[in-house]
Amino acid sequence: DNYGNKDTPVFGYQIEAFQGHHASPWTITNRGLFNNISRPAIVGIPMLALMLIFHTPVAVGSFLYTTVTLSMLAQEFHKWSHNPKTAGF
Repeated sequence: DNYGNKDTPVFGYQIEAFQGHHASPWTITNRGLFNNISRPAIVGIPMLALMLIFHTPVAVGSFLYTTVTLSMLAQEFHKWSHNPKTAGF
């Protein structure tokens, strides 16, 4: 996660935001669910809409749906990984 910077074409904003939370990791824990998963959703949901419009095969649709869903879950799990440690079981 150290490749590129804010000046990288197309992905610069995403790279800057991602690298920024490593400088202040607790900031990601203050985000609500929809704020946190909005970045992967902004990319994934239009892809799913295009898939429906162009009647893609079921296997392709299933793959894209699974990929988009898991990327949003991964973003939320990443947020949880930055929460302060608590007493275990």
